[in-house]
Amino acid sequence: MQFGLFGGARTKRGVGFEDSQGYDSFIEYVIEADRLGFRQLFMVEHHFTSHGQVSASMTVLSYLAAKTRHIRLGTAVVVVPWHNPVLVAEQVATLDLLSGGRVDFGVGKGYRHNEFVGFAVPMEEADARFNEALDESQRMMFRVGVHLGEVIVDQEDQNIFGDGVNLAARIQAIAEPGGIAVSRAVKDVTELRIDYAFVDGGEHAFKNVSRPVHVYHIRTASGASTKTTTRVVPLVVLRLEGADSAGQKYGFDVALDKLMAASQGMVIGRAAEQCELVVAHATVSRRHARLSLAGETLQVEDLGSTNGTSVNGTALRSGTPATLQVGGKLRLGDVKLTVRQL
Repeated sequence: MQFGLFGGARTKRGVGFEDSQGYDSFIEYVIEADRLGFRQLFMVEHHFTSHGQVSASMTVLSYLAAKTRHIRLGTAVVVVPWHNPVLVAEQVATLDLLSGGRVDFGVGKGYRHNEFVGFAVPMEEADARFNEALDESQRMMFRVGVHLGEVIVDQEDQNIFGDGVNLAARIQAIAEPGGIAVSRAVKDVTELRIDYAFVDGGEHAFKNVSRPVHVYHIRTASGASTKTTTRVVPLVVLRLEGADSAGQKYGFDVALDKLMAASQGMVIGRAAEQCELVVAHATVSRRHARLSLAGETLQVEDLGSTNGTSVNGTALRSGTPATLQVGGKLRLGDVKLTVRQL
């Protein structure tokens, strides 16, 4: 069994206690540990804490390298997003030479918001900055899956579950390393508001999900592949877009060749697991209406929705289809949509 030290020098607030005393006592402590045969020391790095913690751990370790003979000297950790990685690499290499090869170099990405603020580094950039400093084989490539659906919070044990959580977890598994994958529900809601392309990832069958889920991979618009479904018109694509009474935008696209292939038409509603076309609004029922083709005529049918469906201001009876033309107005609950051809 081997023993080591973890921590760092700290100063205490108080009359007559100088910063140097905190360092002096810590250095004596490490020198004695080296004499007693302790295996290694790992030093932390913190800034702007008001607790007198070491902020220049590499400097302290350089001093300890000259005062000790056997104990290994480690960083736990150097927070890479706050530093120039090339400069840090040079400092560590120099310290390793001066110590006779006794350095164990540990890195991290940081977790305290006030430290990022102090260095004027956005905390949301921590992952990217951390990965940039590492060799490609060592990088942490996160996958993100996003779905729009119901989220239920268990107040007793603070667990969350529901369609919004369960499907997102399954979509995450097929996202590309370092990428974001989303369901069609997310695409339909965000497509009109963000400057990104949605690359068609096809339909996937997931465990405990009754119907295939259409998945899209997010790309920056400038690097979009020709597979991007929002840029490629199969034959004829209709876009239904508009807003609710509060001005919140909604919309979705309908490719007529896919609508032709759907013998039962396509259902519009807020429940992504039950609908092909999602309008995630509180006044839209889980299965609100159905789009279908009768010959070359586009029709819409209310499916017994709570807040009703209307075409060009005329309310529809449940189960009675009505014709919907380009330029026409479709209202689902509080959401008003206009039909356009792309």
